[in-house]
Amino acid sequence: MAFGRGDRVAQAKFGSGTVLEADEDYILIDFDEHGLRKFAARIVALQSTGEPRREPANPKRPARKRKTSA
Repeated sequence: MAFGRGDRVAQAKFGSGTVLEADEDYILIDFDEHGLRKFAARIVALQSTGEPRREPANPKRPARKRKTSA
């Protein structure tokens, strides 16, 4: 079964999460309790949770510090 961005999935060790990226080689999942994990798509065992799709939030990056001239 192929999963796409926003799909809710479950994995035995990490529990439920949201797919952030998926291609033929890798799948990146943001797990609710364990954060980001990347798996080889051909060997990972995932199940659909039946929860509605949700669009993953884009994490905000911290503001860059500007150099000040003295």
